[in-house]
Order: sequence, then C-alpha cells, then structure tokens
Amino acid sequence: MGHSLKSLDLVTLKKLDSKGNIIPSVIKSDAISKSELTKFKIKITSKLVSNRVEIYQFPTDDKSAAEINRTMNAHLPFAVMGSTKEMKIAKKMMKLWWYPWGPVQVENEAHCDFVKLQDMLI
Repeated sequence: MGHSLKSLDLVTLKKLDSKGNIIPSVIKSDAISKSELTKFKIKITSKLVSNRVEIYQFPTDDKSAAEINRTMNAHLPFAVMGSTKEMKIAKKMMKLWWYPWGPVQVENEAHCDFVKLQDMLI
C-alpha cells in the first residue's frame, strides 16, 4: 500500500476544487484486500482534508434524497474497478475479472462501488 496522493495531485486537486465537483475514487480496488482498501480510503480522505481539498458531498438537505446521499457520502472515495471482459452469470452478462480464486464482478456491490458511483452520476 505504498500508493497515495502525491504533492502534484494535491496541488492540482486544490486548483480544481473551485472550478468543478471532485468525486474521489480508488481505481483497481480489486487489487487490494477489503481491510487494506478501508485503510487506504481513510488515508486518502485524511490527505484531502488536511490539504483543504473540497470534495463533492452529495446534498442532504432534500428529505427525499437525504438518506441515500448520506450513505453515498460515507462511501467516498468510491472504490471502483473496470473490465472489458464479459461472462454470462445467472442468465445475465456481467463485466468481470477472473482470478484463480474466482470472479470479481464490476457490477456486484459486494466487490466494488462502481454501481453506487454510476447511480449517483446518472
């Protein structure tokens, strides 16, 4: 887990935060364990906060969306992965990576936050 935000990343994000919404994400989240991912998300969030980078917070003032948005805010940064490989699972085509221990599905919320991010953006 030697990866983190570099000084250049933080300077760039700080310059961009006043110009648009920043929604942080951890890519290739399938490459690390769940416990490492949790620690990494905390580390990234801490770096962003300590460098006063304003990340987008889904609004919680609208009562109809407040609960789901609080849940989404708690998932930041989103842990995502991608794949161009597809396989039929339970009669549905799914994007996934196949590892020796089994498949990691892009659209399975137990495997990553891709669906949450997609739902919030669309």
